[in-house]
Amino acid sequence: MRIPLFLSIGVVALSLAACTGGTHSGGKNQSATKGSAPTASPQPVATEVLSGLPPSEQPTWPTNVHRIVMLPIYTTKTMSDAQREMDAVFRGELGKFLRLEVVQVSRTEMLGLCNAEQISSTEAISPEFLRMVRDKYAADAILFTEFTVFRPYRPIVIGVRSKLVEVPSMRLLWMSEGVVDSADPVVAMAASKYSQSSMRVRVMTPKAPKKVDKPKEGSSGSNQIVLQSPRMFGGFVAHQMYSTLPPQK
Repeated sequence: MRIPLFLSIGVVALSLAACTGGTHSGGKNQSATKGSAPTASPQPVATEVLSGLPPSEQPTWPTNVHRIVMLPIYTTKTMSDAQREMDAVFRGELGKFLRLEVVQVSRTEMLGLCNAEQISSTEAISPEFLRMVRDKYAADAILFTEFTVFRPYRPIVIGVRSKLVEVPSMRLLWMSEGVVDSADPVVAMAASKYSQSSMRVRVMTPKAPKKVDKPKEGSSGSNQIVLQSPRMFGGFVAHQMYSTLPPQK
C-alpha cells in the first residue's frame, strides 16, 4: 500500500487568473493569480501523514490533454549539481504514471525561451512565453515543479510543489505539495520498499556514497543506500508525488 506523503489537490474546475507581465528568473516573485488558489502549506512528514482527496472527489484525467511540457525544476537557492540531476530523475518517475507524451524542456532551451533556466508557477508568466511553449512543443499542459526544501545531506529532506496547468487558459488541473524527511521512520520504511521494488541501483552515480552504514536489525542495505543518495531519495519523492495524479481512462 502506498503511504500518502503528499497532499494532492485536483481542481479541474478551478481557473488561474490570466497571466500578465514579463517572465522572471528568480528571487521573490509576484503571484500569477488574483485570488488565493487552494494550497497546502508544506509540512514535514513526521508523526502525521498527509492524505489526499476522498475517492468520490478525485477528478479523472482531462480528455483534451495529450501532451505535457515539463519545465526544469525551480529553486530560489543556488542550483547545485545534485539539484540539476533531479530534472532527469523526476522525468523518469513521471513516465511511470502517464500514458501520454511528455516533453522535457532542458535548461538550455529555457534560456532561449525566456532568458532564464527556470521559472516558477507563482511568477507573472507572460502570454508570449505560453504561446511559444504551445507552438514549439504542441503542448496541451505545462508541468511546473519547485523545490521548497532541498537538503542533500543526511538526513535528506526534499520538499516539492508541483502544478499542472492547461495552456493557454492556465486552468489548474492538478497540484501536489509536501515535504519528505528521510529521518522519519515512516518515510524510511516507504523509501526502502520503493528502492527494493524499483531496483533503483541503476540511478546511482559515481557521486553516490560508496561506503554504506551497516544495516540495522530489521532493515536492509538498499534502505541505507536510498537514505544516503539524494538522487535515489529524489526518485522516491517524485514517485510518491506523481502517484497522486488523476487517473487516466
